[in-house]
Amino acid sequence: MPKKEVWPTIDQKTNVTPTPNWEGRVQENTKEYFEETSLHGLKYLAQPRVSKPERVFWFVAVFLSWFFSGYMIYQVCIKWQQSPVLVSFDSTPVPIWKVPFPSFTVCNMNKVMRSKVISIEKALEQNQSNPDFVTERMFVDEICGSETASKIEGQHNLNLTGDDLHHFLSHLSQPCSSMMLRCHFEGFHRNCGDIFTPVITDEGQCCAFNIMPESIMFKNTGPKQDHDEQEEKRWANWDIQNGYTDTNGASTNLSTTYEFMPRRALAPGLHMGLSVMLDVQESEYFCTGSESVGFKALFHTPATLPEMIEYGFAISPGSETFFTINPTLMHAQESIHGISYTKRQCYLQHEKDLRFFRHYTFLNCFMECVSNFTFRTCGCVAYYMPRNSSYMPICGPKLAKCVFDSVTEVERSTLSDTKENKGSGCECLPPCTDINFPHVSSTTKLRSSTLKMSQELKETHPKLLNDSYVHDNVAIVNIFFKDQHFMRHERSELFGITDFFANIGGLMGLCMGFSILSLVEFVYFFSLRLILHIQAQKSKS
Repeated sequence: MPKKEVWPTIDQKTNVTPTPNWEGRVQENTKEYFEETSLHGLKYLAQPRVSKPERVFWFVAVFLSWFFSGYMIYQVCIKWQQSPVLVSFDSTPVPIWKVPFPSFTVCNMNKVMRSKVISIEKALEQNQSNPDFVTERMFVDEICGSETASKIEGQHNLNLTGDDLHHFLSHLSQPCSSMMLRCHFEGFHRNCGDIFTPVITDEGQCCAFNIMPESIMFKNTGPKQDHDEQEEKRWANWDIQNGYTDTNGASTNLSTTYEFMPRRALAPGLHMGLSVMLDVQESEYFCTGSESVGFKALFHTPATLPEMIEYGFAISPGSETFFTINPTLMHAQESIHGISYTKRQCYLQHEKDLRFFRHYTFLNCFMECVSNFTFRTCGCVAYYMPRNSSYMPICGPKLAKCVFDSVTEVERSTLSDTKENKGSGCECLPPCTDINFPHVSSTTKLRSSTLKMSQELKETHPKLLNDSYVHDNVAIVNIFFKDQHFMRHERSELFGITDFFANIGGLMGLCMGFSILSLVEFVYFFSLRLILHIQAQKSKS
């Protein structure tokens, strides 16, 4: 039986002749390391009794195992670098009073009232040089596009201030007071004028519930008024990223003198939501952005300027519609704040400063980008776009095609992921924390005999007793939450530092048998042990 070859150690007194140089000692330490290491398979490459075919077999096996481990670790690193954010469900249900009641913007598809245009044209027949009536008639053409173009010559850009714009739209469009006939919120009758605000959109002047006023939504809207400061106090309790700052749940002050905004629901169900009766006034139709009679509506966050043409849904006269809301909240954990927005593909509120808007949302970013691009391309902007009225005029009807082409170009570049479509330079990404209001709707037919009207409503709107008028003009909308709680989505790190090292360590342990002590073992063999052996050899020599 052949003797087993024994390598000398520091403590052993043997007759093995010490290697007199560093190179030889390193070779001996390497052989010792291969024979004694905890890494899988290496000992078969150094044992003297292993045949050559066996060495080749184990060399291939070790190489493939290490290659597979390296490849998998590379894939983990690539995923960590390129997609570091994981979206998952939060296990804790969120009560509905943690989020605002959806902002509800509703527009009459009729942008301009016929009676107003007739009165303007009669005034122009008497005095064609009156600049106010000429400008207002040109503004009608701007709102309506090419549908009702007048014969006024020299339809150049309109240099209107913000106050002029609001004045013309308020004069030409259906007032909220005549569109909204009856309003209820959280089980109480509410004055529609107190809870609905006129807002300028791409469908003309619309009426919005639970939306930020312009003095808070926009930057530099002009000198602060006393009511603006009061509005800021009412809205100081909430922002998109952090939600409500109080923890006491929803509270509604029915006096409305100091109702904190945005409003939120106390409970789910029909009677705790919003109910509105609408009047389309079909006889006043002059021009529309669609091919039908009715309303266009949209649910959105309070800080978002609604884009009705692209995202609005229709509400038909002669019907009662029930919208059941099941909100979705995307919340960003603090762990992703240190990740670059280019990798997490979303913005925190402080990362994308908008020129006109105080709060970042995707639609606000998109609308601002459209405005900037249109101004660069056409030298003016559409009436509904955010602007600085001191140097950004409103485009006249002759530039309607330029405005349309600019909006189309921005939509193509912003909503497309292809590298070829980057001409607008928008860089609009979704906010890391965002709220959406998916809904399910159902509709039933209205009749005048089934309407529940107060005596005051019957006296002020006797047409509601006419079944034909109700069928052609009246719609009722009911909006309410479906459940008391909902599940929140979380944006969090795909791999934290602990997870990252656990993944890599698991792969290296699986394929190589590697651990932290394996690294210590390697350092020991080629530092401390090597030095001690050299010193022992020198002392013997």
